[in-house]
Amino acid sequence: MLNSKTSIIILAAGKGTRMVSDFPKVLHPILGKPMIYYVIDAALNLKPLQIIPVVSYKKEEVEKFLIDNFGYIFDFAHQREPEGTADAVKAAIKHINRSAEKILILSGDVPLIRTELLSKILEEHKGEITLVTTEVENPIGYGRIIRNEKNKVIKIVEEKIANDHEKAIREINTGIYCFSRNFLEEYIYRIEKNKQSKEYYLTDIVSLAVNANIEINTIKIQDADFLLGINNRVELYNASLRLKKNIIENLMLSGVTFIDPFSVYIETTVQIGKDSVIHPHVYISGNTKIGEKTIIEQGVVIKDSLIGDNVNIKPYTVIEQSEIRDQAIIGPFAHLRPESIIYSKAKIGNFVEIKKSTIKSGAKANHLAYIGDALVEENVNIGAGAITCNYDGEKKHFTHIKKNAFIGTNTSLVAPVVIGENAITGAGSVITKDIPDGALGVERADLKIIPNWHKIKKRIKK
Repeated sequence: MLNSKTSIIILAAGKGTRMVSDFPKVLHPILGKPMIYYVIDAALNLKPLQIIPVVSYKKEEVEKFLIDNFGYIFDFAHQREPEGTADAVKAAIKHINRSAEKILILSGDVPLIRTELLSKILEEHKGEITLVTTEVENPIGYGRIIRNEKNKVIKIVEEKIANDHEKAIREINTGIYCFSRNFLEEYIYRIEKNKQSKEYYLTDIVSLAVNANIEINTIKIQDADFLLGINNRVELYNASLRLKKNIIENLMLSGVTFIDPFSVYIETTVQIGKDSVIHPHVYISGNTKIGEKTIIEQGVVIKDSLIGDNVNIKPYTVIEQSEIRDQAIIGPFAHLRPESIIYSKAKIGNFVEIKKSTIKSGAKANHLAYIGDALVEENVNIGAGAITCNYDGEKKHFTHIKKNAFIGTNTSLVAPVVIGENAITGAGSVITKDIPDGALGVERADLKIIPNWHKIKKRIKK
């Protein structure tokens, strides 16, 4: 293992009062994933000896998310009453593996952290304690790094107890630490509760180390954006923008065109092939993969779907958990609900809804149709207003439309029903029985004409 001698503690116990929410702070999403997801992902890439999340507020929800989303056995630590960062680390101490030599401490609310930086910290760690610092224009809310005349770190002062001179300092503590295990296990219990805040500050371990003539190793990072924690929804939004910018820039560099990248929403799990074009106000999320030379036009929403090569998705189409194969044309204003499969060169047009159905190659439903729980074979034409009546109020039933069939305008196919090859249904028919191959199915009431109806209607009203 890469870091088989390293244990990682992730502080994830906070409620996040400034988020103004009932959700645990670390479960607030950024581009579709809770912020702690990104921290855990970066930590797992290090292949550490163990990961110890420290949880408290709604701990069951946090634990469930981590267990459900990672194939990893976590050593959860419970902080009964949140009394500061040092108290949280104390809760984790008893879970540390005895073979660990280094203890890396991270915060669960720093979602832009990178594995490369964590590797750098472990590589450059020396002595007993390593701090990661950065400078910011607005340091409000962060602990300030206090240095002596020799530029050595002598302490960290938390915002709550800093004086005006200390608050003016722009170098801040990022909350990322690396300790030797023996040092942390000894000194964490020497930290006293702060009289003003009534909390145990992990930052006080720096002063204790300095008083014991232990040198503080520091790593100062220039790009502060990747190190800052999320404390409110404004910062959550700003982190989302930064992460989205990285995603889109990487896709651009791999050959994808974005007409207006600032208006597009796209998650980290999305893959897009070269020479594809993404228009403004597109929303792409989940495990979505889009092929090459595909055009996604304005206002399209795609979730957890597979889109092939040379596909054209026209404006304001919604696609969920579906598959669209090469050279298909979808939309505008179409809706593909889960478990829909559209084969190559098929056409799903204006205001057509597909649900749990397979549409084979060359088939088309150009406008105003509903196809649910159906198999539509090659080169079938679905007329405007045609629907499959798949639900009887209790159960769903299946419709099978075979090759080259022609479904007339406003046909209602009452499932279960089979329409044979080359069969035709007359416009306005309600089809309740199977139609054989090559046959015409017409099912209508006789037309009644009542002469002078406008005069009769007047007499009735009197």
